[in-house]
Amino acid sequence: GDRSQFGHWEGDLLIFQRDLGNANVTSLIERKSRYTVMIKNQSRHSRPIMDNIIETFSPLPAFARQSFTFDRGKEFAGFRALEDGIGARSWFCDPSAPWQKGAVENANKRIRRFMPSDTDLAGVSQRKLIQLARHLNDQPRKCLDYRTTRRSVPGTFARGRLNPYPENRRVALQLGSPASGRGMPQLAASVR
Repeated sequence: GDRSQFGHWEGDLLIFQRDLGNANVTSLIERKSRYTVMIKNQSRHSRPIMDNIIETFSPLPAFARQSFTFDRGKEFAGFRALEDGIGARSWFCDPSAPWQKGAVENANKRIRRFMPSDTDLAGVSQRKLIQLARHLNDQPRKCLDYRTTRRSVPGTFARGRLNPYPENRRVALQLGSPASGRGMPQLAASVR
């Protein structure tokens, strides 16, 4: 995916100690803005993981969900569901080449500072993942000329009538939705 165009994502699965259960976290990073999304999964099977990605990204306009790049793990074997569900193409790294999706690998290191591999996800709600993603999105990044993702995303999303961090509290736009509990900004018909 090209970093000059918004809407290309890198994804990976954060696995936690098996004796703590099968829960895991899908981490997704938008390549241009470095916007971070984290989705809690109860299973390591591909179909539920793909369904969660589709549910999370379906409210976004097509330009904001053009493609996803994954590693060759079996958890992403159901990638065709993304094209059928939200019209997004999927790409895969070469075997043993995680540097081909370096943005998400870098983000995973930052996430692991807060959620090491011995974290029991039973005590971590989707809401807490949303809060952590927001914290990560508020960190200045050298690759963004020391701007935060929060400052680099709104202009990009604004063209699609989407603003993940409303400055005006009267606008009915918020992170996540009560129905899905997902961490993506939701489209709001009331955005003026």
